[in-house]
Amino acid sequence: MLSAKRSIFFLLCWLAGGLAAGESLPLFVATVPPAAMLLEEIAGARAEVRCLLPPGASPHNYDPRPSDARLVEKAGILVWGSPLLDAWAARMGGASRICLMSLVPSALRLPACGEKCVHDTDGSKREKHGEEEGDPHFWLDPLTVRQMLPKLAGELARRDPAGRGGYEKRAEDFALRLDRLHMDLEAQFAAVKGAKVVLFHPSFLYLLKRYGLEFCGAIEPFPGKEPTLRYLQETTRKIKAAGARAVFSEPQLPRRPAEALAEMTGLKVFVLDPVGGVEGRRTYEELLRYNARVLVEALRP
Repeated sequence: MLSAKRSIFFLLCWLAGGLAAGESLPLFVATVPPAAMLLEEIAGARAEVRCLLPPGASPHNYDPRPSDARLVEKAGILVWGSPLLDAWAARMGGASRICLMSLVPSALRLPACGEKCVHDTDGSKREKHGEEEGDPHFWLDPLTVRQMLPKLAGELARRDPAGRGGYEKRAEDFALRLDRLHMDLEAQFAAVKGAKVVLFHPSFLYLLKRYGLEFCGAIEPFPGKEPTLRYLQETTRKIKAAGARAVFSEPQLPRRPAEALAEMTGLKVFVLDPVGGVEGRRTYEELLRYNARVLVEALRP
């Protein structure tokens, strides 16, 4: 017997003519909540969307469970972010894959960590090449997301030709809502335009660039590798020199370095969330509006 949720999905799809009588919903799996948010917008009721990353976990160092592998084996599509975000997806077989970073126009991609290189876990630099490389947190700019929607709809339609019209229509509708969201955020950020921002890790560079905020450094430049005391002292000097107004932590990473830096600078800690997937930040719009509110509150003179 289908669960109540799956029954509702099935009924909606049947009414819309998307599925034949007796046909079950296809399963689409996303690695991380932002990927699931975008997939849900475009897939609508045509598919059941599931997310692998549990609430509070970091996509950068997540270790998939056997149950995750089994879910992907059953899925028709696996949507993942980037080799620099959720590379663990490469170890999972089964489903047809869509890499979201490969759908972002190259002109809109930012280099990883603000440089034309990325870093190994020991901090050494290594040059990267390939269409999926670059800062993987593109979803934190609604206009960048808007630009990749036609390609995402096209990738879903290529795997499910019968659903093409629905995918394209939902992508168009979502694009209009992203335009309105962008205008709202632009109005909010006008009050703090030009403000200096020290992030917990370089996850909000797309948002900062879009809305005219200045990135001054990161507490934990390489996710999962806590900063040394010497690094925190150097960051403290940067914060004071820049006149930054706040210190930011993230719910998916340890809070201790942000608290230590707050003690060293006398600033208050605010929580930004690049990933979401929890109450109040389950949809794409909720996630961006939450972070806008936090940034404006923290940076307002």
